[in-house]
Amino acid sequence: MVAFFGLHVGRTNSCVAVCKDGAPDVVANDAGDRVTPAIVSFTSGEIIVGLPAKQSLFRNASNTITKCKELLDVTSPEESDLPDLQKTSTCPVVLKNGKLFYEVEVDEKTKQVPTTDALSHIYQKLYDIAIHHSNAVDESMKAVLSVPLCFSSEVRKSVWKAAEKAGFNVLQVISEPAAALLSYGVGQANKHEALTCMVYRCGGTTLDVSIVDVRGGMYHVICSEHRKLGGDKFTALIANFLADEFQHKWKLDPRESRRSMSKLKAAAEDCKHILSTLNTAQCFVESLHEGVDMNSNVSRARLDMLITQDLSNFVEPIQAALSKAGLALTDINKVVVCGGATKMPRLQKAVAAALPESEMLTSLTADEVVALGCCNQAAIMGEPWDPTCDLRQVAIPVTSKSISVKCGDEDERQTMDVFSAKTPLSSRFSIQIPLGKKHHLAVVDVFEDTELVAKLTLTNLPEAPSVVANFHLASDGSLHVALTEKITGVTTATTIATVLE
Repeated sequence: MVAFFGLHVGRTNSCVAVCKDGAPDVVANDAGDRVTPAIVSFTSGEIIVGLPAKQSLFRNASNTITKCKELLDVTSPEESDLPDLQKTSTCPVVLKNGKLFYEVEVDEKTKQVPTTDALSHIYQKLYDIAIHHSNAVDESMKAVLSVPLCFSSEVRKSVWKAAEKAGFNVLQVISEPAAALLSYGVGQANKHEALTCMVYRCGGTTLDVSIVDVRGGMYHVICSEHRKLGGDKFTALIANFLADEFQHKWKLDPRESRRSMSKLKAAAEDCKHILSTLNTAQCFVESLHEGVDMNSNVSRARLDMLITQDLSNFVEPIQAALSKAGLALTDINKVVVCGGATKMPRLQKAVAAALPESEMLTSLTADEVVALGCCNQAAIMGEPWDPTCDLRQVAIPVTSKSISVKCGDEDERQTMDVFSAKTPLSSRFSIQIPLGKKHHLAVVDVFEDTELVAKLTLTNLPEAPSVVANFHLASDGSLHVALTEKITGVTTATTIATVLE
């Protein structure tokens, strides 16, 4: 069977999912972890990616690239921007000929690494994980990638090329909100379902709240709120708490040493992930500061207390996005929670409390959601999408009115939804028509909103008939309806002029 892959490279971590025999799952790396740090480290004659690069970060910080995704979408950078851009990286960031580069030292020689090359090294790591799992040949490494909603068409193409350079056969590049919804199949099983959904994605350094209109199985992003806020904030709170405990016990302050704080932040991050699933975590750092070891227990209750003061900042973008879209809390039907920081139960509860009327979708592991959505899309597509086509700039015609039917006897009438308003053209849908007491007769009334626009009747039906109604919203906006009796093959049909929005 052909394997289809979904790839997600975030600012902090990356993930690869595979779909074989119709069953999507996340592929573990060589360390057995289901997510891989998006970190690239340069050493003598070797490029290290993932967990080993993260573990050597405090020893080789100046030659280690972190959060390379931050610089990808920086357009027209200037020298005055460098101090702020430098904050996103542990190694120097330089500007040359209007482009940004990471500056590392390899074999006592200075090397300038383009941001796309750093990204390609991460995709190469994901490629090695994927091909080891599937034992596939290079030509079959079909994959769909995810990028933030704000990425321009030019940056999307550069991401596409970076993944192809690593060896993947890229089918399409989709936005992270779309991938998150696809992971749960929102709006895919029932194409006439009309939903307004929210995607709450909180990673290591960024928070995005997107409101998405779901019609006819297609997604339209109404608005999005972006914040420079993420799980690193919680990590810093834990690290400061541990530093205070260490100072109180040993009268030594690890904050005086950058090396000590690098070790402490790594321990704090591990503690944060452990407390997402367990009630207690033990933090041990050998020779934290001046040769003294640190050994401390942190409970989930303590973590919840530490982060409570900042939760309002994480919830505020929800209301900001609703205000921008002109919607109320009750208008949101489903909420997809994704991103590594949202694994924390206290944050999930805060989001749920902010949207009490909405269905929370949290059954999938939060930092695997986007990759799984890309994987589902790859399995559906099968063949590459035209890379020159940017769906964010394509106007897709939709219906302005909802389509519904009433069927059955005059005494027993049932109403059934067919197409919701804003369903994209062209669309098709078929339904089994329930019959009343008069099984020899099938009557279907077709409505646009509340206006009756057509009445279709099948007469002289056989005993135990099976009647199917086929609806086709054509690309010109006309609605074609046909009633067919399966046994006899008798059909009655009509065409209705509809109005486009």
